[in-house]
Amino acid sequence: MDGNIEHVHGLGYTEERDELFIATHSGLLKYSKGRWYETTTNKHDYMGFQTTDDGFYSSGHPYTESDLKNPFGLIRSKDNGETLEKLAFYGESDFHHLAVGFYSHTVYAINEVPNSKLYTGIFFSENNGETWETSKLNGLTSKSVSKIATHPKKAELVGISTEKGLFYSTDFGDNFQQIGNIEMVTTLYFEEETLLFSSIEDSGPRLYELDLSTRKQRKIRLPEINNNDAIIEITSNPLNRSELVLITQKNDIFLTKDRGYKWQQIVSNGRIGL
Repeated sequence: MDGNIEHVHGLGYTEERDELFIATHSGLLKYSKGRWYETTTNKHDYMGFQTTDDGFYSSGHPYTESDLKNPFGLIRSKDNGETLEKLAFYGESDFHHLAVGFYSHTVYAINEVPNSKLYTGIFFSENNGETWETSKLNGLTSKSVSKIATHPKKAELVGISTEKGLFYSTDFGDNFQQIGNIEMVTTLYFEEETLLFSSIEDSGPRLYELDLSTRKQRKIRLPEINNNDAIIEITSNPLNRSELVLITQKNDIFLTKDRGYKWQQIVSNGRIGL
């Protein structure tokens, strides 16, 4: 396909087909074996999009011709968006920030507007939105959040990227501690043993991996990205953690299969079909 990507609201791999999905303002895009595909149905505005081992979770708004209620609340799909399962707060809430464990399926939601069950804050559910617990957020000193993420298997591990830096919790978000002294952390992503996160520094965007056991961090080599740009999304392939994908604010998309040694640009300025 050819076309333009204007608004990216999430990305991730599915385990079943080993394919990359990107959520946009007007539906899902799929990147598989070097080619792009777009959905022809359910071309919704997916927000808070998170892939899992058996599909994806999301929130957002229906497209114009849809008879679905607006907003979605928390939804799930196990068939790449062909059908959507309504889990919680359908017609009530639009969650711009979700985190879902790839294997645990524990859902974290940042609720910005009170609904019928939740006030404002961060909440988590271990049963697909039937019941919710409150994260106490002790130690989270930043008022601005750019991304929330959780470990693929260990639901108690959650991280938040903020303008003040990287915050990390080992108890479902009750207590956070700031990791390192790097500020302006723009996004993050959990793997089994590491936490990937990006930052904006004087010399431009940077990408790091944090060892969850030792808390040591190291830089990952980046492609050439404009110093005025920023990384807004990052993911890796659960079947091959050497395969990373990142998206910048200017809608450049890069892929590496050797964890940063060589990068391939697969989208430039949002334009598919380089």
